[in-house]
Amino acid sequence: MKFVDILKDIESMAGLDIQSITPGSSISIVSIDYDNKRIILTSSSGKFRSRPFSELEKLWVALSNSQAIHVDSVLLGSGSSRNQPETILANLPYIEWFKYKGKKHLSLVLGNPHRIGTLKKMDILDAERLKTELDSIDNQEQARSINNTTAIVVCSNIKHLSRYFEALSGRCCIALGEGLYQIANDNTNMLIVNKVLVPIVVQEGVYSVFDSKLEHSDSIPFALYNAVFTFHQEEGLKFFTRHHTNTSSIRYLEV
Repeated sequence: MKFVDILKDIESMAGLDIQSITPGSSISIVSIDYDNKRIILTSSSGKFRSRPFSELEKLWVALSNSQAIHVDSVLLGSGSSRNQPETILANLPYIEWFKYKGKKHLSLVLGNPHRIGTLKKMDILDAERLKTELDSIDNQEQARSINNTTAIVVCSNIKHLSRYFEALSGRCCIALGEGLYQIANDNTNMLIVNKVLVPIVVQEGVYSVFDSKLEHSDSIPFALYNAVFTFHQEEGLKFFTRHHTNTSSIRYLEV
């Protein structure tokens, strides 16, 4: 199914009061503006809003290539602005929703298990099977992504910087956890890290990452999920080393 087909299905919901997964935030599709590539809608308060095609297409591509997606993570944000594209997609007849790790997720399913313009929560057994698969995928991807890191970007405004790197590279940032994103191409695997996750001595900036088998007595390692890093300052240079060590045995700096 192509994105243009999705737009036609969204257009067929024009005039319907479609409900959000979180009660109280219903919207109504007014029209599809193909010239300006925007979806025109009204919020539950009656205010006119519009969403760009690019936003919905980004979510559709993610849905087509993943078992399930968390809308806020794909769009790098949260709040009412993310609720609207989530609501639009969740009301399509081939998309169901479920909760995974306490967050709403959407999943593309075979056939049309519910009427267009309505919501369908995934069957409990199907959701549990999918959660097990997602756990396995998450663990493998997180370990692979962090262990292949070539650079770490430390910043306070992670949302803004993630979007900036997406615009520069044309690639999507992937959320590995709270305050931790990854963006990669054929040659670079970069982590974008919220400053609160690293030792207080680490300033905002871009740092190279090297593998190390040695531990220095004057440096205290810290963990980013299942990987151990150490911050170094040597001859005016600042960089990280990564240790393939059990995280349970390390000390943490107060952050």
